[in-house]
Amino acid sequence: MNKTKLYKQEILDARKKSLASFSDMNYRLESVVVKDEVEWINDSKATDLESTYYSLSLFKEPIIWIVESSDLKKDYSIFERLARYQIKTIICYGDYETNIKYSLGGIVDNYMHKSSLQEAVLFANEFKRRNNVVLFSPACPSKSPFSNYKERGAYFSQLVKELK
Repeated sequence: MNKTKLYKQEILDARKKSLASFSDMNYRLESVVVKDEVEWINDSKATDLESTYYSLSLFKEPIIWIVESSDLKKDYSIFERLARYQIKTIICYGDYETNIKYSLGGIVDNYMHKSSLQEAVLFANEFKRRNNVVLFSPACPSKSPFSNYKERGAYFSQLVKELK
């Protein structure tokens, strides 16, 4: 088995292990599509920093991380190592917030704020490069207009599938 296939199998095994620990496996490290050699991952179920950290740490490819802004005061310093070596772009969407920006914005190659998930997905699509992973891992509970992570995840998947 070559290194690429072995690595992909490791990722699949890690996803299965992660998914097995949840009663509902939808929207937890779910591969939506591979398009233009970019994999789009739906991790809407990652509603806290620890589960998002776990998800981000699984990938060796450069990551475009789509994260939702939060009203809660959070310590994003746990992401510093990942921001230095794996996360290339952070796209924060929702209400403007500075906690993520000031914690990680100066470490990653690119930081962008968008007002909606739709704008974040469109920007990620414009900014992606071959062999990137676009990981939607919000690191917070769902907010309006979504009543829960399932609605948010379904909307993300729909947006990605509609990309040209």
